[in-house]
Formats: sequence, structure tokens, C-alpha cells
Amino acid sequence: MRGFFQLVMLLAVAPCLAMDFRPPNPAETLKAVGRTEGLPVTLRRALDPGNDFAPIAVPRPGDWLAEHPELGQTFDDFIRAKHNKPDTVRNKICLQPLGRFLEGRSPPLESLKAYAAAYFGMNVKILTPVAIKGSELTTRVNYTSGNRQILTRDVLMFLKKVPP
Repeated sequence: MRGFFQLVMLLAVAPCLAMDFRPPNPAETLKAVGRTEGLPVTLRRALDPGNDFAPIAVPRPGDWLAEHPELGQTFDDFIRAKHNKPDTVRNKICLQPLGRFLEGRSPPLESLKAYAAAYFGMNVKILTPVAIKGSELTTRVNYTSGNRQILTRDVLMFLKKVPP
């Protein structure tokens, strides 16, 4: 009985342990953005925290940030990071549909293709859809939304095997 009580207490306390994220205050936001002098006007406007967007809410149990502690990233950190960039060999984006994209419940693949091409300024190809059922992809039903989810690690492993 003691082990059961300890398990119940751990399950009750565990969400509180992971929920140490708090939204940044305005000063922390400005520090994360960093200095914008010398940047193009358009980029400075994009980095201006302003009031155009609602601040991130305190995560609730089940939210990513409530379950996974993250350090955060400043804009300068982002700029210093090694980014994948198009070159003469890697110059196309491939969209890999997983499962069926049902009309009315999913965005049309051609719309996603057109958006990605316009946004990234690259050629986009839609690959043959892959059935989820019977695949190596781990799925679960989200207990709050009722939506089926696919384990990201499995998707990334699958995509490593799929040549573009």
C-alpha cells in the first residue's frame, strides 16, 4: 500500500515539478530580441514585441511547456545557429503526407504546396501519401482533444529512410 501511495503522490506532484515555465516579462522579451539597430527596417518591425500578439499563456497540464522544460533562445542565438539553406543540390521541398487528408477536415495538399512554395521561394513536390495504419509510426489519441497524434521521433526516423 505504501508504494501505491507514493506513486499516487508522484503522479499528483509531477505536473507541478515540470511546470516551472513562466511567460517572459517585457524586459526579458526585449533582452531576448537583442539589439536591432543596423537591421533592415522590415526585420526591426518584425522583431518589435509591440502589442500585435497576445503574450504566451502560462502552460496548463498537458501543454508542451508544462511537460518539457526548455531553456529558450534569443534572436542572437538563432542567428548564430547553423541553419539548413538551399543550395544547388538541396533546392526543393518535399511534403510527405502521413495518412489521408480528408476534405473539410484537412487543408488541401495543393494549397499547402502553393503556400510553401510562396513562403520559402522554392520548388515544392508532394510525395505519395503514406498510410499510418500498419506503418512503424507510433500513434496515440490525445486525452484532452480526442485527436490522433503521431510520435515525432518515429516520423523523423521514417523521413531519414525516405529519399527526397
